[in-house]
Amino acid sequence: MTNEQILDEFEIHIIPTFKKFYSSDTNYGIYSAILDKESPNMELFPDYKLYSYEITVVGSMPLLEENKIYIANVVQKNHPKYGKQYEIKSCYKKPFTTREEQLVFIRTVLTEFQANALSEAYPDGNLVEMIENDEIDLDKVKGIGEKKFLDIKKKIELNKQYQQAVVELSGQFGLNFNAVKSLSDKYGSPDLLLQKIYENPYILTEVDGYGFKKVDEIALKMEVDRKSKHRINSCIIYVLKEQANNGDVWIKKSTLISEVTKLTGLRIADVQEVINKTLEEEEIPKYYVDKEDRAYLSKYHHEEVLISGHIKRLLETDSHYKIDDLEETIKEVEKEQGFEFTDEQKTAIKLSVKHGVVVISGKAGSGKTSVIKGIIKVLNKVKGLEYTTCALSGKASQRIQEATGMKSATIHRTLGFNPNTGWMYDNANKLGEDVIVLDEASMVNSTIFLKLIQAVKDGAKLIITGDDQQLSPIGVGNVFYDLLRSDIVPKVELTKVHRQAQKSGILSNANMVREGVDFTKGLPNKFQKLGELKDLYFYPRGDQDGVYDKVMEISNKYNGDILDFQVIVPMKNRGKVSVVNLNKDLQKIFNKDPEDIDDERKISKGKYIFVEGDKVIMMKNNYDKDVFNGTIGLIEYIDSKGKGEIVINFEGIGRTRFNKDEMKDIELAYCLTVHKCQGSQWNYVVFACSRSDFILLDRQLIYTAMTRASKALMMPVEVKYLKQAIKTDNSSKRNTFLKELL
Repeated sequence: MTNEQILDEFEIHIIPTFKKFYSSDTNYGIYSAILDKESPNMELFPDYKLYSYEITVVGSMPLLEENKIYIANVVQKNHPKYGKQYEIKSCYKKPFTTREEQLVFIRTVLTEFQANALSEAYPDGNLVEMIENDEIDLDKVKGIGEKKFLDIKKKIELNKQYQQAVVELSGQFGLNFNAVKSLSDKYGSPDLLLQKIYENPYILTEVDGYGFKKVDEIALKMEVDRKSKHRINSCIIYVLKEQANNGDVWIKKSTLISEVTKLTGLRIADVQEVINKTLEEEEIPKYYVDKEDRAYLSKYHHEEVLISGHIKRLLETDSHYKIDDLEETIKEVEKEQGFEFTDEQKTAIKLSVKHGVVVISGKAGSGKTSVIKGIIKVLNKVKGLEYTTCALSGKASQRIQEATGMKSATIHRTLGFNPNTGWMYDNANKLGEDVIVLDEASMVNSTIFLKLIQAVKDGAKLIITGDDQQLSPIGVGNVFYDLLRSDIVPKVELTKVHRQAQKSGILSNANMVREGVDFTKGLPNKFQKLGELKDLYFYPRGDQDGVYDKVMEISNKYNGDILDFQVIVPMKNRGKVSVVNLNKDLQKIFNKDPEDIDDERKISKGKYIFVEGDKVIMMKNNYDKDVFNGTIGLIEYIDSKGKGEIVINFEGIGRTRFNKDEMKDIELAYCLTVHKCQGSQWNYVVFACSRSDFILLDRQLIYTAMTRASKALMMPVEVKYLKQAIKTDNSSKRNTFLKELL
């Protein structure tokens, strides 16, 4: 049975008169309705006489109230059995019209300046309708010209359907406009979202910044049953997500129940009962508990299952990149480059020629970059192959491109990701390259790794390089570590440090930390220059104030390029030696005190006041501007009073324009966390740590921090906590399934 579409989608205003059918599970409804007398597109109903007969509307929609006016976008259909119907594409209650409700909506959708300018010019009247009907006299409105007004009108028209949801949800729950819009689009309409929230307020946990605790307070005020299945399951999912954010794919069921009882105040039996019912009754539950009593979110377990499947696919698919005399080819490459490979490097090259997946791990100075170049040069003997390299961060991909001369990009860029359209290359549309090198793979979590490997075509090679003793990835899983310990994946560990690297105090002492050896043992408690090259400056300090003072002293003495110099610390927000605190103080050393700058030449956003000349970092990918997470630049221009324009000159990208709102994704970069620095390197690095960092300190963090410096590393540290960190090994403390799946 098929429906014949007669007309394109159009808008009508309907008044429901009778509910014929409605399913709360699917949100599918069938209603009789009449048209409102002010409905648009009445000309499409030439035989329609008001209140004389009803139309039938069908489709996904909120539960409609009789005798209320709804704005519906519909498509006319001819049903073979029931005749003419109007299929709903979107449907929402006609927006509020009081002045107060209008202002709530306007202040949510427009900028603060625009909302204030309009409301001051027109202290009375329905502003939304006035904007829509071009009844605004711009001569009365300060700072808004014709072009800007057209943008405002477009914003109002595009978003007016969200007005009721914005007013209700911002008032009762404090949701911002983007959250309301995102959830409304997900559930089909703003009205349907409101219905869903009143049925189950715990869906608000899908909004960034709305964790279980915050939503639970709201829900309990709405008198939700404390033993509600929605409440307990929401808490279970929250706990499992929190564990996943910390890296664990699974946790013990007993740990899960213990955490849930603490958060909900319920008995163990109450939680156990809901778990049992959910697993028995739901066809596809969001979480599972296996025979070993491991509790996990199905999403993350499924990702690891798919990763193992793609690893096996690439290993089992025959590649046609044969090199008959491999030993002779390696010798030719050695002759071209002027040095011989180590036995370990030769093994890595041979495995890469032979297999579809190879994992190469190596400590600092062991020649990972040299072996990548060697692999490519050897494979180049096969004509017509296409290559690409990629890494998680923009800085890491830039480094590999500089070191190898090969095309390189972020994983997201390699896969053609666009936030509006998704991933260009995926399981159905594979990458065209024959050899893909993933560098700094220890940074890559399960979710991102799956995106990459599923896009690698049959017969292609995936060469994965990294250092398993650096920090584990941010997010779920520990793919690189697990691949190195699998029985089926060909792998090589580079252990021999090159002669020049052995002379470096940075690399030799960093590698001691990597092995858990305390390089400070036996050193006098005073300033030391370490290594044959004297490139590690060690400043033992007794307390946090001493560490802070030394960071300031070193920074004051530095007079080179600020882009060659970087302060890094473990903690972002807490303590005197934290990113936020140090950034504000270093800003005054390397640039200017914001208090001394005129207002039109500075802009306040988030934790910082930005001024011209500031060193800044991009904290998220911005695909519209082609600037990616981790990219560093200098602010060249700020005009906060006029157009609100900021110009930033990013490394490797050039000048890029931002507006005030877009600065939310920019932070000062005089000081960064060690996590943010992974994959990056600078000539001169100051790494500081103190007692306030003890929660984060382990040998992986210290080793990662030390290897960010290439020419000189300055280490003002509280020695007691550095020693404890070197003893602490967290490299294998993530619960995953991938090892056993492989």
